[in-house]
Amino acid sequence: MKSKFTYSILQYRHSFLIREAVNVGILFAFHEENKIEFAFSNAHRVKLIYPDFNPLLFNGTLNFIQDKIKSESDNYLFKEFNINENFKDFLHNKLLREDSSVLQFTEPIQAITINDIKVTVKNYSVLLLPGIDTKKQEILKHNENYISKEYSKYLSQINKLAENKIKKDIPVSFNGINLKFDYSWKNGTLNLVKPLSFDLTAHADIQNKSATYFGYFTLLKNYAEQNNCRFDILVAKPQDRKLYDEYYKAIDNLNKIEAPKRIIKDTELKSYSEETIENLLKYN
Repeated sequence: MKSKFTYSILQYRHSFLIREAVNVGILFAFHEENKIEFAFSNAHRVKLIYPDFNPLLFNGTLNFIQDKIKSESDNYLFKEFNINENFKDFLHNKLLREDSSVLQFTEPIQAITINDIKVTVKNYSVLLLPGIDTKKQEILKHNENYISKEYSKYLSQINKLAENKIKKDIPVSFNGINLKFDYSWKNGTLNLVKPLSFDLTAHADIQNKSATYFGYFTLLKNYAEQNNCRFDILVAKPQDRKLYDEYYKAIDNLNKIEAPKRIIKDTELKSYSEETIENLLKYN
């Protein structure tokens, strides 16, 4: 089945006088799948060509583009901003302004592919980004370890000293149920923090995982009430949009847990981290 997509090449221009450009990245917009992908190479090849090359701005810009796409792709790119019709405006107004910067996107190119997204990104990256290691372009799974690290990163960025006050790796045992929580902090209740990822590959996996943890937290209801605890569940959604319906059902299941709990979605993680720091300074 053929599928339309648009791409633009990110180029490094060491000197506008000689008008020479080196391809360093590719931004893809897959219209029918409502998905954005950004493939990029590292600074090594540019450094070989230009010995006086400074990688600081280069790496900073690439990281900014990558983070921007990750943080806004689900809630913004294809909804509030009509990227299908305004791809060029999106590139220059939301990612990288069209000015005298050494990094610039080329005019968008429309194409058709008969491959899936992963294969298309790999093929174009090999063709247009010489020397790129396509193995590094694998999608980073937003598993429990990822959620925990993101939470810890936010805490450290907000207030490193306060972050050191948070307790880690808290085991809970109650009536034969054993469950370890990654963090705990107080604000009137003892909040036990548990990352829970639904970034899985199949509908059944999401269903089974939500049912499993519904059981865990339900069985720990009396423990929470007896010890004035609240279960703070940090959830990550699937990166595959085809699994969203099952993910929303999983959230509904977690909301039905009768134990004291709070569900924090990945889009709410930063504000939750700010709340954590505020209370660590006040109560812990």
